[in-house]
Amino acid sequence: MVPNTEHVAHGVQALNVFIMRAEGIGSCFCLAERAIVGQAMAAEYVSRNFAPAAREELGDDLTAMALGDMAADLFHAARGVITPGALIKAAMIEVTKTVSMVPVLCRLGEEGRAELFVNALASVLAYGELVEIAPGEITDHAFGCYQDEVSREAWLRHQES
Repeated sequence: MVPNTEHVAHGVQALNVFIMRAEGIGSCFCLAERAIVGQAMAAEYVSRNFAPAAREELGDDLTAMALGDMAADLFHAARGVITPGALIKAAMIEVTKTVSMVPVLCRLGEEGRAELFVNALASVLAYGELVEIAPGEITDHAFGCYQDEVSREAWLRHQES
């Protein structure tokens, strides 16, 4: 079992890859550009979080698993900033926008953090669409993982007290 602190760290890493890649895109941030950023996020996530044996075992399911797991880790990292439900709803809207606000959001610091998470998840969903993984498949997997992980964490805390 991966502790939730590691899920938070994985989510922060994914957000950092998003910011680094998105800042280099320029002002136009349509679906194709979002998908390119999402693909870079997924590649980095897989290399950090899936052992070669796991990659081989998952085969064609690796991308869907990685996108769902990465979205769940973004939920963990965004905890206290934006709820998973609000993050999903906002990302579904954001994926249709074409202007990049990432540089402005980065300059805002904490005030722009929730919207950065929204944009990161929108890039994950855009890449999913490119490789024919439905947004609902990604978000359902992510939300299920997130709920299970948070429940396990609460149960363990209860056992320790």
